[in-house]
Amino acid sequence: MDPGARDAPLLNPDFPAYNFDVIDGVSWRIDLSAPARFHPDGRTADPQASRIRDLTWQTRPIADDQPFVLATNSYRLASCGLFSPLVSRNTVILDRDALTRDVLRRYVRQLRRVRIPARPNWGFVPQPGTSVLFETAPAALDRPVPDPDRMQGVGLNDDGFAVMRLTL
Repeated sequence: MDPGARDAPLLNPDFPAYNFDVIDGVSWRIDLSAPARFHPDGRTADPQASRIRDLTWQTRPIADDQPFVLATNSYRLASCGLFSPLVSRNTVILDRDALTRDVLRRYVRQLRRVRIPARPNWGFVPQPGTSVLFETAPAALDRPVPDPDRMQGVGLNDDGFAVMRLTL
């Protein structure tokens, strides 16, 4: 994303949406002006590139060697998806045959009550004078947006999707 760009497309349609992972408690900002590290098919584009800024776990900076336990699915463990090689080379704590939904079901049953805080996990590094467009459900045009100073509905595109403008 070139700083100062107006109404640039936010998403690369070639990049699979299932590679946009979110991990509860981990927060970060994405610098869209930095080069991409990966091609949409997962090949490395620039091994030195990093768009992620201010990576934290429960508001504390994450160390490069900090261990985490990650609940994931068999698709990721089978080295599928963009970041799977990073996941699959680590130790598997639970049996590979255990279904993620069953593990999570047991966890929730033990807790008896799950509270999910309403906090954003990620955002964009500000880029003054820059705006992007993205598509979403048409109903979004009738709903309040989280930050009306930065996000507005533009209208419907030819395919019937709502187009939203986000000022970075």
